[in-house]
Amino acid sequence: MSDIRTLWNPDTLHAEWLLNGSVLDTGRDLETAFVISLMTDALADENDVLPDPTDDDRRGWWADWQAADIWGAPPIGSKLWLLRREKWTEAVRLRAEDYVRTGLAWFLDEKIGTRLDVSAVRAEIGVIEVTVTAYRGPEQLVALRFRTLWD
Repeated sequence: MSDIRTLWNPDTLHAEWLLNGSVLDTGRDLETAFVISLMTDALADENDVLPDPTDDDRRGWWADWQAADIWGAPPIGSKLWLLRREKWTEAVRLRAEDYVRTGLAWFLDEKIGTRLDVSAVRAEIGVIEVTVTAYRGPEQLVALRFRTLWD
């Protein structure tokens, strides 16, 4: 069964399901999996600094609870949300790239592909642009660009 095609909308900061005529579009499963992996909030570790010091919500997807024990599934999501209130520095840029690589580690772990190229740049004040290109051998499987990952 194919996934429902999901596209990240940087203007609304939400993912949207796409239509093919009057039915939900299916296809581009890998692209959809990447969008879900990166735009779902991963559970913050106990020692992660949360964006709002008055809020102790470490987020995470509810279905990750015991997912590894029940069917050996890795946790889903990324920690990009932790950068929401960060000031732009080289360290923040590197953390953004690391959060993307960690959020997409399943792609390499499951041997779906052989390489991920990840780049984060400051597009403008308050906007980080992340580019992800995934490969299987020399073949490019998917190339995505996310802008305004958070505000």
